[in-house]
Amino acid sequence: MCAIAGAFNLAGDPVPVPVVQRMLDVMDYRGPDGQGVFLDRALAIGHRRLSIIDLSPAGHQPMTNQDRSLWLVFNGEIYNYLELVPILQKKGYSFKSRSDSEVLLYSYEEWGEECVHRFNGMWAFAIWDSKKRRLFLSRDRFGVKPLYYCTAGRTFYFASEIKALLTAVPQKKTPNYPYLYHFMGSGALDDGDETFFDGIHQLLPAHSLVIDSESQHLKNYWQYDGAAARSQYDYSCPETTFRHLLADAVKLRLRSDVPVGTCLSGGLDSSSIVALATGMMDHPIKTFSCLYQDQDCNEATYVEVMNRYCKTDPYPVTPSGDDLFDVLPRIVWHQDEPTAGPGLYSQWHVMKEAHGRVKVLLDGQGGDELLGGYFSYFPIHLADLLKRFLATHHVGDLLAFIRAIRQVSRLTSPQVVRTFLMNALPTQAAAMLHRAGRLARTLGGRATGTAPPILHHEFVESVKDREIRREYPDRFEDDLNNVLYWHLTRQSIPALLHYEDRNSMAFSIEARTPFLDYRLVEFCLGLSPDLKIREGTTKLILRNALQHDLPREIVERKDKKGYPTPMARWFREGLREKTREVLCSAELAQRHIFDPAGVRHRFEKHCRGEIDASWEIYRWLTTELWFRTFID
Repeated sequence: MCAIAGAFNLAGDPVPVPVVQRMLDVMDYRGPDGQGVFLDRALAIGHRRLSIIDLSPAGHQPMTNQDRSLWLVFNGEIYNYLELVPILQKKGYSFKSRSDSEVLLYSYEEWGEECVHRFNGMWAFAIWDSKKRRLFLSRDRFGVKPLYYCTAGRTFYFASEIKALLTAVPQKKTPNYPYLYHFMGSGALDDGDETFFDGIHQLLPAHSLVIDSESQHLKNYWQYDGAAARSQYDYSCPETTFRHLLADAVKLRLRSDVPVGTCLSGGLDSSSIVALATGMMDHPIKTFSCLYQDQDCNEATYVEVMNRYCKTDPYPVTPSGDDLFDVLPRIVWHQDEPTAGPGLYSQWHVMKEAHGRVKVLLDGQGGDELLGGYFSYFPIHLADLLKRFLATHHVGDLLAFIRAIRQVSRLTSPQVVRTFLMNALPTQAAAMLHRAGRLARTLGGRATGTAPPILHHEFVESVKDREIRREYPDRFEDDLNNVLYWHLTRQSIPALLHYEDRNSMAFSIEARTPFLDYRLVEFCLGLSPDLKIREGTTKLILRNALQHDLPREIVERKDKKGYPTPMARWFREGLREKTREVLCSAELAQRHIFDPAGVRHRFEKHCRGEIDASWEIYRWLTTELWFRTFID
């Protein structure tokens, strides 16, 4: 886990080393254990090292091959590097280190650009081929590790973080207003190659980029292939296959020459990782959890159950929120871009607690998107059941639909089911329900006038006809798997990985995600939706596969909190005035991004307890702080 940066002048002019050095210096927290720069006239590449595997100087980067024709800078881990060593040795390669970096380098020398298909890991790397005068960049299948690039004049720049690029090309400190507008409406981050900075792009997950003086070639090297998955994985006993793949993913991610711990939220995903990792270690694993006393945020019971069951070495943190306006500017600086949800505050404190105790943390990112863990998937689940009944007219399918309706109503609220029915029933019936609901709200005194807009009309007008639209995938016969694939590759996971990488690296910690092992992902994408959600029970295959590894309280847990914080209460109480100070500031008003009246109106409704706008408020705050940090 490290930081990489580089500059390549396509005209062949010399690249000054100090430019790349400045890029590395601004990311020193990503690699406090060493640094290096390689210069080849028109190219300079640099690396900051966080030593995880082979802590000796033999793992130093930039790393070169035997004839010094290839030079590598690499951020990430190739988890299956030990399995690749004998394959490469048989082909004549000898190793000077025990590092996965050297395995990566020789894999490229042997297999060229196709080497990425042999890797199980997370990566963002650049390889300079001095003979061909060509630069090869690649990013892992799901974008666990970041890689950004831009061009200024005839020079191509790349780096692990945007702020590093800004030290080399400060003229790029220009907002990308269409993407900001897209973010305000969707909360999406990293769902395309755009960033919040005009002219700065990210290399998309599962993509490689080849650059020489005459051309740039972008390649999408991985996409889900259903036929290949069905031929490769055993679906005859899915629970057995699932457990084997998840256990092996955890085992590979425990490979480290430094201490490894786990995040533990008390949910199924992180608890499964703790349980499997415990069975593979000869000492108690350190767990790190964020706990709050507020009832709607309290995960303490489940965290304590898991810690007792696995006899872990626990490190809980209980943030009060009093430090939010000290922490939030630091989060914004490390994230480089505005962020969508207050869970980053909790995660920040978890990483802070882990700093100095472990250098590697396993986390459960991806489990919800693979297995339908969020309650927001329930309407899609109900729609699939209804579609099935309408196609078969079998009584069993009707009963399954009814049972799911009851379970979803108990777990969420009757309103969720009512909304689903309004969307699913014939138009006239749905309209009647809508009119009845509107009448009830009016008679109940809850009718409101038109609220002022949140976004300033000048901002909205400025992005007119430049709105960003995404192409929704249609790869599966059922709607649930289509939505899960969308969230895995675009809508949810890219943002969550962005947040986790920046928060963990702020404290020089490497975060690893077993649920995003590509083998497990491919297998799960090929599963029937019934093995993910069945009649209102989420993550069915995970519950069944690990029922003997986990305590009953975790296996049978039905509620879902999703890394909550008491931010709604904090904004109403102790943080109310500081929040108002930012949201009602002259700086915010003068930007003409937000409509001050609309922001005040919605904030005051939140403070009176009429609505919960905490996520919106958080988004407004991080956007304003981003302008102050990077643009002003």
